[in-house]
Amino acid sequence: MQNNLRQGLRARRRSGFTLVEMLTAVVIIGILTTIVLSKSSEARDLANVQQAIIDIGQLQALIDDYAMTAGKWPATLADIGKDRAKDPWGRNYRYRPFIDGIPTNARRDRFLVPLNTTYDLFSRGKDGLSSQNLNNQNAQDDIVRCNDGAFVGLGSHY
Repeated sequence: MQNNLRQGLRARRRSGFTLVEMLTAVVIIGILTTIVLSKSSEARDLANVQQAIIDIGQLQALIDDYAMTAGKWPATLADIGKDRAKDPWGRNYRYRPFIDGIPTNARRDRFLVPLNTTYDLFSRGKDGLSSQNLNNQNAQDDIVRCNDGAFVGLGSHY
């Protein structure tokens, strides 16, 4: 009878998980969840950048069409009906036309050369911060129009 009792206790011990096994499983699930969430966050950030690039390209086309028709650059995005256009992060796109072709408040590259000769059009990016100079850390995630539209992308890539 004592033998049967010992065998029954051993069987019960083997049928469940130990605390160490449970903690190991929880840690592994936590690590996998962290990896998946970080990859999905990266994918979402990339999708937002791509959407801003597309939006700026469309805004540029509207601005250029307006200039062809009116013979001058629009004063604001309201002139093309896009004053409420928002970037993927929920902030308004920035548009700065140059007065008489003079880029007084133009955004500049690392050599302090204006990015454009006609107008600046950009999004302040994920962090919502910006700077007139692309060298500044605040401008690195901005989506910018450069070389009069020949380049549209991240400030850090220009």
